[in-house]
Amino acid sequence: MLNRRFRLFAVLLVSGLLAIETFGADSVRTIRVTGTGRVPIKPDEIELQLDVAGSAQLASEALKKYNQALKQARDAFTGLKMANLEFKPLGVSVKQIGQNPNQIFNGQPQENSAAQVTFGRSVRVSLKGIGELDAAGLSEVLVKLIDTAKDSGASIKSQNDQLSRIYGTQMTNAMAYFVVNGVDEAREKSYEQAMKTARQRAERLAKLSNATVGNVHTISESFAEPKDSENAQMRVIYAVYGMQQGEKDDHRVLSSEYKDVDVEVTLTVDFEIE
Repeated sequence: MLNRRFRLFAVLLVSGLLAIETFGADSVRTIRVTGTGRVPIKPDEIELQLDVAGSAQLASEALKKYNQALKQARDAFTGLKMANLEFKPLGVSVKQIGQNPNQIFNGQPQENSAAQVTFGRSVRVSLKGIGELDAAGLSEVLVKLIDTAKDSGASIKSQNDQLSRIYGTQMTNAMAYFVVNGVDEAREKSYEQAMKTARQRAERLAKLSNATVGNVHTISESFAEPKDSENAQMRVIYAVYGMQQGEKDDHRVLSSEYKDVDVEVTLTVDFEIE
C-alpha cells in the first residue's frame, strides 16, 4: 500500500515538472512601456449660439413674432456679406412663461398677469477660416458678429445661462466660442507619435539588458478628451443640479479662448524581447 502511494506521488511530481518545463518553454518574455502622442491644433472657426423668440398671450401671435424675429436675424447676418458665414437654425421650442421662481422663493409679490406663449429657436452662427487672422483682424470679426446679433434682436446664449437663472445673479459668460475641427485626424497622428515613443523607450531599456525588441504582444490605449476648462466646470454643475448638456460632437471642440487645443493619446505596449 505504501509503495503504491509512493509511486503515485512520483508520477504526479514528474508530471508537474514536465508541465512547468513546457510552460516555461512556451512563455514569452515581454517589456512594458508607455508612449504619449500630443498634437496641438488651432481653432479655425468662430461660433455664436443665439436664441430667437417671439412671445404673446395667443400662440398665433407668438408664432408671427417669432417668424419676424428669425427673418430679422437672418437678414442681419446675410447683410454682412462675409464669406464662409453660416446662419443655421436648430431646434424649435414652444414654452409658457409664468411666474419667476426666484420671486416666489424670495417672498416677492407675484404678478397676476396671464402666462405668455413663446416660440423660440436656437441658431448657430459660424464663421470658418479664421486660422490665418491676426489679433486685430480677429477682434474686428468678433465685434461685427456680436454687434450684429444684438442689433438683430437675438439673444446670445451661454453655457452659464441655466446657472444664472438658478441663482438669480449675473455671471461671466462667453459670448463667442472658438471651434477646433479635425480632431479625428489629429488623434490619428497622436497614435503614431505614441507608438513611436513607446518603441523607442522599449529599445532603450532592452539595450541595457542586451536584449532585442520584437513584435507587439499586447497594447492598450487611453486618450484625454480635448476640453475647455470652462466646459469641465460646467459638467460638474450639470451633474449637481441634474441639468442636461447638449449633444456631444467628437469631431469638433469648443473653447472659450482662442488658443491651441492639444489632442493627446497614451499607449501602454508590451513588446516581445529576445
